[in-house]
Amino acid sequence: MLTRTADGGAYDLALFDGFTPTLEVVEDLYRLLRPGGTLLAGNLVLGPAPAVTRHLAEPARWRTHPLGESALCVKLP
Repeated sequence: MLTRTADGGAYDLALFDGFTPTLEVVEDLYRLLRPGGTLLAGNLVLGPAPAVTRHLAEPARWRTHPLGESALCVKLP
């Protein structure tokens, strides 16, 4: 995972498609995205921790749209 952009800014898009995401990974991706940035997270059907599900469903942080085993999450300002 890249921890910052070349110019020190935030990312517009993050794609997670690996093992089931941990809370630490989801929090890092949230931190790296700009407000309005999009996270596409895969493998949510594999049973992420309840803390991950709660984080992605947090209405003050994300607008989350389930897409089968994945989710499209837009970071709110």
